Parts: sequence; structure tokens; C-alpha cells
Amino acid sequence: MLMPEQKSSLTQRECEVLALLAKGKRNSEIAETLGITENTVETHLKNIFRKVGTSNRVQAATYYNHTAKTDPEN
Repeated sequence: MLMPEQKSSLTQRECEVLALLAKGKRNSEIAETLGITENTVETHLKNIFRKVGTSNRVQAATYYNHTAKTDPEN
């Protein structure tokens, strides 16, 4: 479980990428939705994985879904 200061270290854009990832979107779909390149999406995902302590998309999506259900700010 992340401490509050770790969770708040995600940027707004990283939160947007994570939300789309949790909805099952592919990198190309995330890029198109946010108007960024797939390389930028990959960079955001690497940063997200590092910040939330996960190593893959499934773990990050699970983290997001758990946090969204338990955090009234989400």
C-alpha cells in the first residue's frame, strides 16, 4: 500500500494515463485520447510503475481500481 505522499507524487498527466490504462486502453488509444505520442505514454507508464511500486500494466490497473474505490478524492 502506498503512503499518501507517494500517491500524490503522480502528476496530473500520469493520473490521466493511469485512469485510461485501468479502462483497458492500449498505448495507441491513450496517446490519441490525450493528444500525445506513444513514446510519451510509455514514459508516463514507466514513471507510474516506479512511483506506485508496480512492474506491469495489470498491477498498475489493479492499484488504480483499488485506490479509486477507497479514496474519496478519486
